[in-house]
Amino acid sequence: MQRSFRIRIALGVALIGGLTLSLFGIAAGWLMLEQKKSGLEADLRHVLMRELAQPQTNAHWQYAQDSYARGLTAATPETIHTLVQTSNGGVIFRSNAWPDSGRWRATLPQPAFPAPQIGMLGGPGMASGVPSAASGAAQFAWLDDDGWRYLVGSMTNPQVRLTIAHDVRRFEAEITAIRNAFALAIPLGLLFLALGAWLLSARALAPIGALAVRMGALDLGRAPSAVPTGPMDTEFAEVMHQYDHMAARLQLSYTQTSRFSADAAHELKTPLTIMQGKLERALHEAEGRTADAPFYAELLGETQRLSAIVRKLLLLSQADGAGIPLARASVRFDQLVQAQLEDLELLAPHLRVDAQITPDITVQGDATLLAQAVQNLVSNAAKYNASDPQGKEPSGVIRVVLQQIDANAGAIALSIENTSIALSDTDQARLFERFFRADSAHHRKVDGTGLGLSLAREIARAHGGELALVRAARQAGDYTQFVLTLPPSP
Repeated sequence: MQRSFRIRIALGVALIGGLTLSLFGIAAGWLMLEQKKSGLEADLRHVLMRELAQPQTNAHWQYAQDSYARGLTAATPETIHTLVQTSNGGVIFRSNAWPDSGRWRATLPQPAFPAPQIGMLGGPGMASGVPSAASGAAQFAWLDDDGWRYLVGSMTNPQVRLTIAHDVRRFEAEITAIRNAFALAIPLGLLFLALGAWLLSARALAPIGALAVRMGALDLGRAPSAVPTGPMDTEFAEVMHQYDHMAARLQLSYTQTSRFSADAAHELKTPLTIMQGKLERALHEAEGRTADAPFYAELLGETQRLSAIVRKLLLLSQADGAGIPLARASVRFDQLVQAQLEDLELLAPHLRVDAQITPDITVQGDATLLAQAVQNLVSNAAKYNASDPQGKEPSGVIRVVLQQIDANAGAIALSIENTSIALSDTDQARLFERFFRADSAHHRKVDGTGLGLSLAREIARAHGGELALVRAARQAGDYTQFVLTLPPSP
């Protein structure tokens, strides 16, 4: 299963970025919350110290809580509640909305009263006198009461305990809004991180993409195209350099191999032609006079077979090199196919041939090479037909259909299918390899070299067409089908 490296980079960056942003958001949110809570407590401590640092009359507490809101964050007079108690537990003042549940009373901070000091100030209407500075330390608690959330601060001097409850729901709503903003910003940040990683990886991997394109288009029959040597990262520059060297070595090896095949085939043509001529003359002289005639006939047949192999190898080596030279002319392809079928009926009378030939089909090409390609396909269908050659009645079938596949453009298709021997998946993948013959064919007396299909495909490609296996027999007697397509005449 193939995986996209770019997608993995983008997902990896998004994952790492997501973890980083999440941890940052959690840490930042916690620090911000603690800072704001500390700020609220500091503000409340300041209010408590201010109130207890001055002599206050009992009547002062009636209106004082309205001034507390001005010193606290996110506070209004309606969100501030006050309780003023004496050292013996008496209540001097309590706000009307002061919570008074049992759970509330049990959790209220209760700082101890400091010992009285000499020099206490007092007077008519004062709470038995107040010191010039508060002596007790402030205590704070964050309490819940029936869905209400309070920051409660309490502080004492030797005469009174001042407790202020601040409704912090507005404060917590602000914190929640900030938290929600973080929750929205993190996915957007991840999206931008992933998108940025995707775009940057595309730019970083551009040299690899260019290399892949050139590797896919590498044609050993032509000089390899070098990868452009523009500004690039050091890591990729070495890969490109090694590719250029590899392509050059492959080109040299392929050129030497093709040249050897072409030279060998060319050099063998002349001696084989001479041998064939001498064997034909010897066979003519020996016929009817000596017992050597069958021997000469067998040698002549093998020589002709070897000559055919050499001719095919020469054509294939040309296809591997500069290309098969074509003597293009207007060719009546329907007549060419019909002629091959007439030869087939003489050579394989045990086969039934069903032909549907569209008349007046003309192509531009090399008549000799096109005839060679059609002959290879027809003879292949006859040789590997699942039939009984000794039967008196036709037992195998070959179906041939020639038609135009695009009436306007003029492209044509020649379909040849036959009852076939079974072809495995391995056989199908190797059918167009040179010198390959299906395993079952090696156990039959089938004449052939394994070059016919390979040569037919090269001839089709030289004409701008293609030869493909469309259907393969899974068991003996099923049909195997090849389709030869040729482009329209110019």
